[in-house]
Amino acid sequence: MKSIILLFITAFSALTARAGQDTLFVGWYNVENLFDPINNPNAYNQAEGNGDDEYIPGSKSDWTAERYETKLKNLAWVINSMNNGKGPDVLGVCEVENQNVLWDLINKYLDIKTYSLVYKESQDGRSIDVALIYRNDKLKWDWMKAYSVQIEENKRPTRDVIFAKFTSNGLPVYFSVNHWPSKSGGAEASEPYREKAAERTREGVSEILASDPAADILLMGDFNCNPDESPLQKTLGALSVSDAGKNPAGLYNLTWPLWNPETTGTLQYKGKWDLIDNFIGSSGLLDKKGFRFLDGSVSIINNPELKEKEGKYAGSPFRTYAGAKYLGGYSDHFAITLKLVTSDK
Repeated sequence: MKSIILLFITAFSALTARAGQDTLFVGWYNVENLFDPINNPNAYNQAEGNGDDEYIPGSKSDWTAERYETKLKNLAWVINSMNNGKGPDVLGVCEVENQNVLWDLINKYLDIKTYSLVYKESQDGRSIDVALIYRNDKLKWDWMKAYSVQIEENKRPTRDVIFAKFTSNGLPVYFSVNHWPSKSGGAEASEPYREKAAERTREGVSEILASDPAADILLMGDFNCNPDESPLQKTLGALSVSDAGKNPAGLYNLTWPLWNPETTGTLQYKGKWDLIDNFIGSSGLLDKKGFRFLDGSVSIINNPELKEKEGKYAGSPFRTYAGAKYLGGYSDHFAITLKLVTSDK
């Protein structure tokens, strides 16, 4: 594996877990259209979505087995580099065609071989889904629940919001993976769709908190919202950590301090940085019981290997395609990571 220097951006002073603490290293990555090269027509409302037609041999993008393997290798390089080269304990992903592409990634290219999946096929017309990869030697999976997101009446749902409960060393912890509707058609016109996704995500959180008010819940995803936009801040109720103790919704955007539209984010659009990939924690992750968020651990993986080298997009994420032009890069998003730790033993 190539040597890699991760240029981490953090808003807190750098801290590390102390001896006697259990640690869960968590990553999130929009892997940008991870399709296999096999023509698998979408079973859901093909008239409204192109399924995988864009990513097969002979298509406009001419997605071949060789390009697919290159994509897997590139993604694995990023994932294996997480956690100082030890790989993540938990990794949320989106824009995956099916679970087969994830098993190819795990079995062929990821260094850790104890990964398992939490995955459910959604009815998204583009055939892209969310999933959770986790180390089954560190976490025991308990249950999963998928919340369908119906953005328009009599129209296909978008990607499901998935919640999953695990235990690690006997302690419960909940993860949710999200990929909310994009701003296609304009941010204002499409905002109601993200509001609906936020409502469904909030519903999942509320169901957990109803039975366990101090639950340790970590939401992750491509929310297609910056932290200060209404679906995240108002509808979901994810405020800044600086508002801890003053937030009736009990949710806090742990990635918000990293965002600077001029210099820092996970995706670049028209010369400005967006932070639409976020970690959002329940108030349980800010207390001293069970798992808690480790201050100083939130990072954006944005080292030079993952950036465009030249031209008007220099510095932006080095993606797989620019339109129909094959670039052979990684993703149009940077990955984000953080650590959860337990109290001292």
